[in-house]
Amino acid sequence: MTSKLLRAFAVALPLIVSSACNVERKSLAIDGDILKMPAYVKFEYGAYNLATDSPYNTVNLSVKVYNVDKQEIDANIDYEATNLGAMSIDSNGVLTAKSSVSGSIIWASTTIDGVTRRDSAFVNIVSGPPPDFVKKLALEVLPGDSAKMGFSNALARGKNIPIVREGINTANLSNLKVALYSSDPTKITITQASQAATNANIRVIAGAPASVVYLHINAFAYGQGFRDSLMYTVGNMVSGYVSIVGRIDARGNSVLEFQPKRIVVGLGACIAWYKHDPASWLADVIFEDSNNVSNPSGVRECNLNYQMYDANPGNIALWTVDTVTTDDLQRVASRMRSRVFTKPGVFRFRTSQYGASGEVYVCDEVNDNTCRPGN
Repeated sequence: MTSKLLRAFAVALPLIVSSACNVERKSLAIDGDILKMPAYVKFEYGAYNLATDSPYNTVNLSVKVYNVDKQEIDANIDYEATNLGAMSIDSNGVLTAKSSVSGSIIWASTTIDGVTRRDSAFVNIVSGPPPDFVKKLALEVLPGDSAKMGFSNALARGKNIPIVREGINTANLSNLKVALYSSDPTKITITQASQAATNANIRVIAGAPASVVYLHINAFAYGQGFRDSLMYTVGNMVSGYVSIVGRIDARGNSVLEFQPKRIVVGLGACIAWYKHDPASWLADVIFEDSNNVSNPSGVRECNLNYQMYDANPGNIALWTVDTVTTDDLQRVASRMRSRVFTKPGVFRFRTSQYGASGEVYVCDEVNDNTCRPGN
């Protein structure tokens, strides 16, 4: 709609000016149709594998040009090889391998009305005929895992998922170069240590909200394209804090508060209740239903410091800050009590002191529609 209005305005504006001033001012018109302008150029495959021997030494490159509305448009493509000793590219986009090298970059570009866009792809050339034909290319989750990731500092540092390259005669085509993409790199990235790596590293960007991201892998091997996509759910946090704050209200009464009063986390989350000053005030955490409130012992999302003074399941007994110890780490740990939540649902809690209350909302983004991103 915006594009149509812009074009209409571009056509109407010279007519309005000409009628009012009886002078034609062509410079006010937009030069060219933005829907025919290139917004970006894209190789259909991010990686190409060629052999030096026929018939696997040539391939017709697949490159597309899109406008601002992400519609494919017709455009002339110019091709460029960065290593002409290893390969050649003609004006029709036919890539021919000349000699074996570890790899090289090729470029595709288009220029329309002075606007130029370009994209690159990786080319791997092997000597002799290809040893095998590709049977499968895939991103796969590990056994017992699911296409879901919770967010915590530990998981944000990285998690590996297998890259599967299989040939008809070869179980692992380690020489098959692949390209990896994330549909939203502002939330999750996917990389590999090397082109021959058997694992891809996925990393959640700190602060990324619960969302669905698609991870893509593709390759062009001996004249044929292969691709796979994995839908990954970036889950809610699997670690979090609830502060217990004491204060004197306007009437001079002692008041305890939970901040926040409601915290949303993913399955398996470890929640730490942290007692702020005044240190001498007692606090406890009593759950409306403590049956599915687990102990933090051995749970990686729970900092070991949280478990120093209490590693039990269920309700958290009254406690205060340890003012006897001279160890700063222990003094901080004495302010904390933690519990783990492995079942979805709403876990309401309160303190017996001054009536403060709150709730932990545990989301199962995979099986619960109400917890899925966008709902």
